Amino acid sequence: MTTWCACCIDLHVKNAVEAGATREELAKAVFIATGLRAGGAVGHGLMALRLFDHAAAGEAYEAWCGPRACRRDYRDALSLPSAFSGLRAMHTIDLNSDLGEGFGRWTMGDDAALLEVVTSANIACGFHAGDPATIRRTVRRALLHGVALGAHPSLPDLQGFGRRRMHITAEEAYDLTLYQIGAVAAFAGAAGGRLHHVKPHGALYNMAATDVSLARGIASAVRDFDPDLVLYGLAGSELTAAGEAVGLAVASEVFADRAYRRDGGLVDRGEPGAVIHDETQAVAQALDMVRDRRVLSVDGVWVPVIPDTICVHGDTPSAVGLARALRVALERAGFSLQPC
Repeated sequence: MTTWCACCIDLHVKNAVEAGATREELAKAVFIATGLRAGGAVGHGLMALRLFDHAAAGEAYEAWCGPRACRRDYRDALSLPSAFSGLRAMHTIDLNSDLGEGFGRWTMGDDAALLEVVTSANIACGFHAGDPATIRRTVRRALLHGVALGAHPSLPDLQGFGRRRMHITAEEAYDLTLYQIGAVAAFAGAAGGRLHHVKPHGALYNMAATDVSLARGIASAVRDFDPDLVLYGLAGSELTAAGEAVGLAVASEVFADRAYRRDGGLVDRGEPGAVIHDETQAVAQALDMVRDRRVLSVDGVWVPVIPDTICVHGDTPSAVGLARALRVALERAGFSLQPC
């Protein structure tokens, strides 16, 4: 999770450039400014560094911080500078999972086992799955394991598990997000805990990744409920941009068990190969993302990503095995797992 917003990073870069900083000094300044974490806002600083390689210092800043034609332009040019290597004393990453997705007597996934592995739990709020008793049990189990509590709001679609798109307005997105956050937060408070983050679910998540209006509605609801909450969203998406714009801390999310398109979006679940079931492949993809800051798209293009948190879907049959294997692999690679 980044502690500086995108505008602060931009200003930090500008000040360093105007002071005559070298490229290596600039890289280190940006890195320290982000609290030794790579997240959504750091993309701005890294893009400025990339432009620094190809233009005069003033031109570099104006090119990135002036027109801002597209928030995701940095995808095409982003490359981590060599000056970053060896600067971090400890790498950190969050491992999250979507939990509490049963309903009544019907259960989904092995939440108890996953809560022994993950560091953050996104708890269904009743719109795509979950009910009051399920929310209560999941919150209490998560607190017992020291797992960060998150609300997982969805479109109102129990039959479709929240994975069918609906046409909703920004105001409706605001209302349903605020409503569902309140449900999980109430159970968290009653159990002596506190909500840590919000991550939209399924179709709502994917729609907000590209729809500026919906993203703003969701981000505004999170801010209005509690400005200290962290907003989880697809790395490089409109949702994380909207969160930063309203002053929220954001966590840029990547997926170990989902295939990617060349634009950085997720392959639609209706397409072949959208979900990665092979544990070895999923772990390898996750390591590519956290170590090398890139992911291979289904058509063979390397796509830059800057992850704060990795998701393992709790509703897949191999979820527990994958989460365990992923945690072991990350720790062996030198990462410390902790909430954003």
